[in-house]
Amino acid sequence: MKHSPEPWFCDGLIIKAKGRGQPIGTTEPSSGSPDAGDYENAKRIAACVNACEQLPPEFLRRGVVRDLVALCERMLREMKTLPVSPSFVEEALDILSTARG
Repeated sequence: MKHSPEPWFCDGLIIKAKGRGQPIGTTEPSSGSPDAGDYENAKRIAACVNACEQLPPEFLRRGVVRDLVALCERMLREMKTLPVSPSFVEEALDILSTARG
């Protein structure tokens, strides 16, 4: 069975898919009041699903995206020694470091 199509979005703590009437899920705590982290979790789930739209779930389970990012970082560091525009390499490394947080 295929998951609900993208894009996914948040309505508070509720995670929904465009065109789907029923919510997909919620980050509402089972007890107590929600806090800012619960809202951020909902946003993160929707953002991750949308960012991985074309990737098979097996890639995600096996860590392929994480491994590709690490490989790109290593390749870009090695490229600094080649006749490549240093600004290109620096820009790519900045993008990857921003993505890593």
